[in-house]
Amino acid sequence: MEAALKLTNVKNYFTVLEEEVGGTFSKVYGENVMTLNNENVEGSIKGVEIRKNKFFFEFDLNVKKEFSISIPPEGYNAINFLYCQKGALEQSFGNSKDSKTLKEFQTAIVAHKTNKTVLTFKAGTDIKLVMISVCNQVNYEPSIMTAKVHSLFTEKMVNDELSYFGTINLKISEQINNLHDINETGLVRKLMVEGSVQLILGMEIQHHKDDMANKKLFSASLTRREISVIQELGERIKANVSEQYCINMFMDETGISAAKLQEGFKLLYGRTVTDYIKNLRVEESERLIKTTDMNISQIVYTIGFSSRSYFSKIFRKKYDCSPNEYLNKSRNILK
Repeated sequence: MEAALKLTNVKNYFTVLEEEVGGTFSKVYGENVMTLNNENVEGSIKGVEIRKNKFFFEFDLNVKKEFSISIPPEGYNAINFLYCQKGALEQSFGNSKDSKTLKEFQTAIVAHKTNKTVLTFKAGTDIKLVMISVCNQVNYEPSIMTAKVHSLFTEKMVNDELSYFGTINLKISEQINNLHDINETGLVRKLMVEGSVQLILGMEIQHHKDDMANKKLFSASLTRREISVIQELGERIKANVSEQYCINMFMDETGISAAKLQEGFKLLYGRTVTDYIKNLRVEESERLIKTTDMNISQIVYTIGFSSRSYFSKIFRKKYDCSPNEYLNKSRNILK
């Protein structure tokens, strides 16, 4: 089955998807959400328009029966930026049987001047996919940003096709997770979501540039399973910063060597395991200072540090003032 994404009107897109795969449509904080639960697929698809003719979609699906979607709608050209956060899917053009596989943590940029880009979701797979479509409506003057993006990638087309599949990028996955952490509502949420999507788009374009210059090559020493496990460790630490962690514990739990754990954390978070934990704890301390009545000693204990002097040292290094100075300033402002 195939559903055309009507990007000119996100609600119409979901209406088409309802007819093709079943589900319910709702609007939450200005974002369009399709909930799917039928014999073919379970999960959700979220869509939001970011300014004019730029669309952000998030697919979180458990696919039971193979299906395809085609993009963009009639009358539109689109440069489509894809990032597979989990699983794998196939990409092809029009009715062509030639396809490429987009794998976990991999980026892709695909477009066609005269044909459709087809995404195929295989049965028996769990998929997390992010897609940003920068659309150029035929016979309409595009925005400056849209024109620049199209100009940048149109010149890379061969036979009116662009199909770039990049190397693995873990930073984009982390930025997508940050997008999920946005809890605000209303206008604040809208602005923060737009900012995060713009950042993800910028990271995709920069990653393509780095790939082309051969400046950013992914280490072949880590398997995708190891990357996935290390990402799960990072999320676990983030959710429970006060727990006591050590590299030996992670080695025993995962079967991954210390060297590979360190390599994975540096690739994903730009820090060693220890530095990653310390940074999260200090960030949590700042949140507690601003949102609770706890004193510094209570905060130090709550976030899992045993030495107040050591905590003060790394807090000053990050925020350029002592915890007490920060606390006094924050609470004086509240008063």
